[in-house]
Amino acid sequence: MPVPAIVHRGAVAPLLFQRWNEQQFQPFVVQAAMLRTEFRIYAAQRANAHWGTGHQDPFDITPFADGSDPTAAPHALPALRNTDDIRALTAAQSSLYRTNYQIF
Repeated sequence: MPVPAIVHRGAVAPLLFQRWNEQQFQPFVVQAAMLRTEFRIYAAQRANAHWGTGHQDPFDITPFADGSDPTAAPHALPALRNTDDIRALTAAQSSLYRTNYQIF
């Protein structure tokens, strides 16, 4: 990801700061985003493990491995709120869920 020059009212940030931003800070930002995604997935999985069949307390939406929401575009898959929702998936929907959850 290219890092634009840091400019404020016509002033350019010192080259040393720009290099630090590009080499140290931006990779940190990317890593933090990846960790946030991993935590969201872990938290949803842990919560869902306690909901049994999901009929009394619906399952939480678990993001795909890339952090995307399976119920939003471009996937637009049905929400899996309980075991009946899982059983009602078509073969194509089930395949998409397994692929994106990396279940082989």
